[in-house]
Amino acid sequence: MKSRIVQDIPLRSFWMSDQKVSKSPLLIIGGAGFIGAELVRQLPKEFDFHLVVVDSDSKRLLELDLPQAQKYCVSAFDTVEISKIIEKEKIKGLIHFAANSDIKSGSLSSEFDFYNTLMTSIALSEIVRLKKFEFVLFASTSAVYGNEESAISLQSSRYKVPISNYGWAKLASEYALKLATQESQTPFILARFPNVVGPRPTHGVLYDFKAKLKSNSEVLDVLGNGEQTKPYLHVDDLVKVLIRAIRLSKIEMFTELNIGPGDNLRLKKLVEIVLEISGLNPEQKYGLTPYGWVGDVPSYSYGDSLPLEYSDLVLRSSESAVRDAFYGFWND
Repeated sequence: MKSRIVQDIPLRSFWMSDQKVSKSPLLIIGGAGFIGAELVRQLPKEFDFHLVVVDSDSKRLLELDLPQAQKYCVSAFDTVEISKIIEKEKIKGLIHFAANSDIKSGSLSSEFDFYNTLMTSIALSEIVRLKKFEFVLFASTSAVYGNEESAISLQSSRYKVPISNYGWAKLASEYALKLATQESQTPFILARFPNVVGPRPTHGVLYDFKAKLKSNSEVLDVLGNGEQTKPYLHVDDLVKVLIRAIRLSKIEMFTELNIGPGDNLRLKKLVEIVLEISGLNPEQKYGLTPYGWVGDVPSYSYGDSLPLEYSDLVLRSSESAVRDAFYGFWND
C-alpha cells in the first residue's frame, strides 16, 4: 500500500498517541467469533466507541463483556435486520468478520461459504453502497491468492486464483465491498490474515490438536505430511494492526494490508511445540501428501512488510505466536 499522508497532520504523534479516539457507534458483524471477540475486548482501550455486535452464535454472544442491549443475535446476511440495527444504533463504522470459520467444512459443500462467507458480504455491500460510513473494515484471507510459488505481495501482477470455496468467497467479497465503498465514498480497510492463533480459538490447527489429544493421548493424527509451511499470527498482534488501520482511516480512503509475522513455521515443528507444552508423547501419524484437505494451501509466505505508519508495532514470530497461543489454550 502506498501511503497518502495529509500534509498538515503530525502523523507520528497521531498514530502513537496514547489518547483515546472518540468516534460514533461501531457495528462489528460476526463480533462474537475468535478474532471479533478479541477486538471487542481491546477496542475500548483505544477508542470511545459505542460497540454493537451482531452474531448468529447466541452462546458466544452471551459471553461477550458488553451490555445485553448492545448484542444482537441476527444472521449477517439478513439485510433488513442489519439495516434496522444500523438505523436504531446510528452506526457510523462497520467491521465485517462474519464468515464460515471452518475452511475444511467448505470442501464438503460450497453452501458453507456461499451463505456464510459470500452472502454476508453481499448483504453488507447492498447497505454500504447506499449510505456513507466513517469506515468499513473487511477481514479477508491469504487464501484468496491460492498456490503462490513466490512470496505473496501486494505488488504482484498475477491474478488471484483461490483453490478453495472459502478463498473464492472471500475474493468475491473483496470486490463487492470495494465497489460498494467506492460508490458511497466510504473509507475501506481490506485486511488479509494468515493463520491466526490465540488462547481462545474456535477452529484451526491448535484447536484440532487439543481436541484430538484430549480425546486420545496415545495417537495424534496429523492432516498432511507435516511439511506444510505457513505464517502464524497471534490474535493480539493482529488486533494491534487493525486498531492502527482504524485510526488511519481518517486520512486514507483505501487501505490494503497483508498482515503477517514475516516468517513461517513448518507443521512438524508446530507439532513438536504442541507436544512439548502438553507434556504428552503420542504416536504421530502423518498423511502422505502436503495437502491437509481439499483446498488446503500447503505453503505460502507474505513478502510485504507493513507500511511505515505501522513500523512501531512489533509482531512476534510464528513460533512465538504458536507457543504463546497454545500454552494459554492447553491450560485453559
